[in-house]
Amino acid sequence: MLVPGFIDTHALCLDDHIGTLQAGKEADIAVIDLHSTPLIDARMKHCDSVEEALFIQMSMADDRAIKAVYVNGRLAHERDAAPTAPVD
Repeated sequence: MLVPGFIDTHALCLDDHIGTLQAGKEADIAVIDLHSTPLIDARMKHCDSVEEALFIQMSMADDRAIKAVYVNGRLAHERDAAPTAPVD
């Protein structure tokens, strides 16, 4: 599911850097697993819209739903990845 955060990037003079998912632009993206737990999965079976899906995810508020996070286009977190040693 892709739900962009809309802001008036043109008015802020930032539209050449942010505002769309295009090569060369900056983006922070959270990838949400809409069926991350049995309870969320059961509730999602009765979902009819993107807005309702987001409401379910926000109201259930389960951190296991975050499958991955990309910061400035680079993978910063992946739920199923093996742990790595901290960087000093």
